[in-house]
Amino acid sequence: KRAPLEIGPILKNQLFKTGRPVLMTSATITTDNTFNYFKDRVGLIDSLSCHELQIASPFHYEIQMKLELHDRLPDPSGLQTDTWIKAILPNILEQLDRTDGGILILFTSVHAMRLCHTLLIPACRERHRRLLIQGKGAIGRVINDFRASKNAVLLGVDSLWQGIDVQGNALARVIIPRLPFESPNDPLTLARSKNLQELGGNYFMQVSIPRALVKLKQGWGRLIRSTEDEGTISIMDPRLLTKTFGHRFLNCIPWCETFLNGRPWNRNDNSSRPFEIE
Repeated sequence: KRAPLEIGPILKNQLFKTGRPVLMTSATITTDNTFNYFKDRVGLIDSLSCHELQIASPFHYEIQMKLELHDRLPDPSGLQTDTWIKAILPNILEQLDRTDGGILILFTSVHAMRLCHTLLIPACRERHRRLLIQGKGAIGRVINDFRASKNAVLLGVDSLWQGIDVQGNALARVIIPRLPFESPNDPLTLARSKNLQELGGNYFMQVSIPRALVKLKQGWGRLIRSTEDEGTISIMDPRLLTKTFGHRFLNCIPWCETFLNGRPWNRNDNSSRPFEIE
């Protein structure tokens, strides 16, 4: 199988230079509150006429959504997957007990998802919660079962980060155990990283982080699907708070009531948390 390392030149020549108007729209098209990363990726250089417009969401996140952060849980980048999942399991169980409604847990690897599913089987049985996992049955049926159950726990990977719409109490909490960075061993990632490094760029800062920002926005976007929805986003990865790049992830989440390690927290207060230097 083959894929282009850069799609910008292809789109520029075959789409943008044809003279036809092109409208591109998405709820997650911006990163760091600009279109720069997207424009660079698709070949919209300055010489092409491009008009930009950001439209505010109709949802009142400051009222409808709560955000829970954790900086005392283990850093997943420094542990084997099995060790990390077992370490965060007590916190996941505690969130199950505090949530009246359905829970969606979004993973970045199939192995982590399957291991967590195995460990949650007895806990969900005791709590009379239906436990569902992506890959067991048609995805449409799995989502319909999750929607109908009202208090089920659904574990998913890539495709469940976007495109699913579960409104009301059937989805009351979205748990994101790990920031959604792409696998560094993916062949395309390796090739694009090497290509950018040869040009003097920094793949992690220029590509990996923007891609992860987009995916994080897609993930927490599963929660609030109407003006009546309410719920909680829980991000368990401490790097959002302990790494210097973490503020970029925090800034892509709308302002809302926020808790740090279970206590109310002012998102503007960084004085009590030392940041590691990258």
